[in-house]
Amino acid sequence: MTRHRGDVFRTLGLPGRPQGNVAQVSSVLVPGTVTMHGAVLTPALAYGSPINMQMVGPDRTVATGNLAVLGPKVDPVLDTLAAHGITATAAHSHPIGESPTIYYIHFWADGTRADVTHGLRAALDAGR
Repeated sequence: MTRHRGDVFRTLGLPGRPQGNVAQVSSVLVPGTVTMHGAVLTPALAYGSPINMQMVGPDRTVATGNLAVLGPKVDPVLDTLAAHGITATAAHSHPIGESPTIYYIHFWADGTRADVTHGLRAALDAGR
């Protein structure tokens, strides 16, 4: 993964960091301010979208993570993941009482580095 991390980060359009053999990125797909019981939440506290990718063979990459999106973006993100062969493993909400309501779509991807990164980029774009 070492020599390919730059390609992964460029394709996803996000800065990232290496953690051993894993490339980690995070994005915020929820625009504006999120509050809960009158307190403003930060993305790291409630609505960041982490993605972890690892090359597990010369032409095979796996990725997992979740995309935190607003309600109107759930179907477009699910459709985009499916169109790119990425499995949505769960879709649900976490906090109770946040505003706006945020939904979390967990995923698992397994394919070539190009297929996985391009599919995840499309899902990120669909969630914005």
